[in-house]
Parts: sequence; C-alpha cells; structure tokens
Amino acid sequence: MKRLTLFASVLLTISATSVQAQSVICEKFGSGQIIANRVCPLGYVKKGEVAETNGGSFGNAGMQIYQDMINRNEADRQARLAREAAAAEAQRQRNYEAQQAAERLQQQNIRNSKLLDSARCLEGGWEIEFVGTETPPMRFDVTNDGMLFVDGQRASFQPNTTVLLANSAINLDVREVVNSSTTKQILFQFSLDNEKLIGSLKVITKKEKFFGGTDDDIQTFRATGLRTGKAPTGCISGLNNESSGTRGETIADGLKNLSELYNQGILTEEEFNAAKRRLLGL
Repeated sequence: MKRLTLFASVLLTISATSVQAQSVICEKFGSGQIIANRVCPLGYVKKGEVAETNGGSFGNAGMQIYQDMINRNEADRQARLAREAAAAEAQRQRNYEAQQAAERLQQQNIRNSKLLDSARCLEGGWEIEFVGTETPPMRFDVTNDGMLFVDGQRASFQPNTTVLLANSAINLDVREVVNSSTTKQILFQFSLDNEKLIGSLKVITKKEKFFGGTDDDIQTFRATGLRTGKAPTGCISGLNNESSGTRGETIADGLKNLSELYNQGILTEEEFNAAKRRLLGL
C-alpha cells in the first residue's frame, strides 16, 4: 500500500512538472507578449517556455516576473508610439507653417510687382505660333502687375522658372529634370516689333555621359506672336503719341533686340531688314 501511495505521489509530481513546463511565452507583432497554457493563441508566435519545477510558489513568482516584463514592454511600446506620433505631428505643423509662409511671401511679391514701363506695350494676350513645325499655338498673357501666364498657367514665381519682362521683350527660361542623368532647358525669347512678337523657342537637352561630360541636343524654332485683344493706350504703330525722347529709347531698345535675334540666327537677313524698317517707320 505504501508503495502504491509513493508511486502515485511521484506520478502526480511528474505530471504537475510536465503541465507547468508547458506554459509558454507567446508574442504577437505590435501587441507585446502573453503567457499561455500549452499552446499560443492564433496570431501569436511561441518565444519560450515558463518552467515551474521547484514548486507552486516559485512558479507563481516566475510567472509574475514574466508578466511584469510584458507590462513594461507594452508600456515602453506605447510611450514610443506616443513620441513618434508627437514628432510626426510637430513636423507636419512645421511643414504647414513653412508652406503658409511661402505662400504669403509669394502673394506679397505679386502685390508689390508692377509691369515695367519699358515692357508696358507687352500687356495683353498673345497667340504664339511656331514657324515650320506642327507644334500647336501657345497663348501668352501679360498682366499689368508684371505676371506672365502660359496657356492659362502662371509662369511667374514658379520653381525653376525665370521670367523677364523688360525693353519690350519677353524672356522665359524653364528648367526641368527629366531623370537622374538628363536635364532640359526651354527658352522663349521674344521681342516686340510694332504690334508683333518675333522670337524663338529653344530646347536644350543635356545628357550626362558615362565617363563624364554631357551630350547637348539643341533645337531652335522660329516663332511669332500676334495680339488677341486691344493694345494698351499709346502702344500702336510706332508710338506716335509718345514724346520723341521716349520713342527714341524704344526704337533703340527694339533695334538692340532685333540685332540679338539676327546674330543668334533666329531672324534671316531679309526678316531683320524688314523688321528694322517697320521699327524706324520707313
């Protein structure tokens, strides 16, 4: 009888030890760790075991240690998430404030801008046609506050874009990055000749070579522009209503622009002479 009792006691001890050893540590991404009995719940991965082979009180103490560790891990995770969320919100606020400041500065520049007197006769709408190409016409609009719009889209004050309106000439320089090795520059250059814009469109494509340097592809198209509306007061056919001094300055500026276009090969000799005669009223 004593042997049977002793055997049963040993069997219960072994069974209890086996059951206790089957308590496992389970972990789920983003949810910390838990202690489970025998098998981890769905979605959790077994990370270890909790062994209680030295009695219930020791086992309970061990379980409490693991539970405290889990609680600390979860608290640390929540604190980290809160810090990351606060940092992201602070960065978003800084970006928003920077954007608002940039927009205020841009609007201030627009309000303070004014079309130069030397470019006053450019004001209004223009239809630009490209000679000898199938490129569709473009529309330029010059406002009295010195803004240039191309096909309804504002060009002035845009990133990577330079607009110069002076001496009865329009110069528009647009630069864009095609890819990591290719950049493109688009140049519109126009000079006002009487009531007509004469100029060119130049496209310069630069491709970096493998061993250094660049391959430059330059395409130039002649272009002309006609008004689509009424000219500003005093800006018609030689500006006869202006003082002789102002008219002389305008003619000098016009001749300079025509000479530059001729030297660049944009105007033929015949076109240059004809434009010069019109400018001089001959």
